[in-house]
Amino acid sequence: MRLFLALLLLFAFLAVPVGLLGAYVFWMVKTRRRGRKRLFWGQTGIVVMVVAALFFLLDITPASHWFWAWQRTKSLSGHTVDWTGMRFAFTQKTFCYDSERCWNGDGRTVIVLELPPEMRYYFSAPPPDFFTQYPKESAFGKDYRVVHWRTGAPRDNEKKSLDFAFIQGDSKEMAQLEKTFAAARRALVKPTTHYAYTYRYPGHEHPNDIDLYVIDPEEGLFYLINLNT
Repeated sequence: MRLFLALLLLFAFLAVPVGLLGAYVFWMVKTRRRGRKRLFWGQTGIVVMVVAALFFLLDITPASHWFWAWQRTKSLSGHTVDWTGMRFAFTQKTFCYDSERCWNGDGRTVIVLELPPEMRYYFSAPPPDFFTQYPKESAFGKDYRVVHWRTGAPRDNEKKSLDFAFIQGDSKEMAQLEKTFAAARRALVKPTTHYAYTYRYPGHEHPNDIDLYVIDPEEGLFYLINLNT
């Protein structure tokens, strides 16, 4: 019974827009045949603009992909003061993966950003408060634990938490992330790399949610890995 109702709702959901579109196309063709060309081309232009706007909002076209990627990068730049104590803009986004999110926010986001030259120099020898005050604890929920910036290979007692950030997903997802994860893991063991992370439910066997930040001054890359389960 539930399956029947679900199929019925799906049919109704699809039938309404398809039916409206069919009726609109029929009306346009009828208008064309009556010789009302100006009205026909005006209606056609409106439809093209609406479809183009929809594709843009859904991030389907190359132009929309560039625009939304730029917006996400701009948004990330505003958070850097909470993460590092410095507000700066990124020169380029070298990788971006954003999975579909469940209703409760479960999903994964992986972003790799190219650091500006001055930030590569800054992070090669950051000030002492970088390691004691950032990321800012106030920027996260009260149930999140914040591990401030550290340099060098992760400690043995952090392995379980950090491995969780790279936990396996489905085969299609991991195929896209394999090279990026491998590069992030290589960066993590460098003595010059800085890393920090925030995670939730530390009393469990592993975190439920984690945000891992990795700065590799040598390569000039900033890794941001988020996983919610």
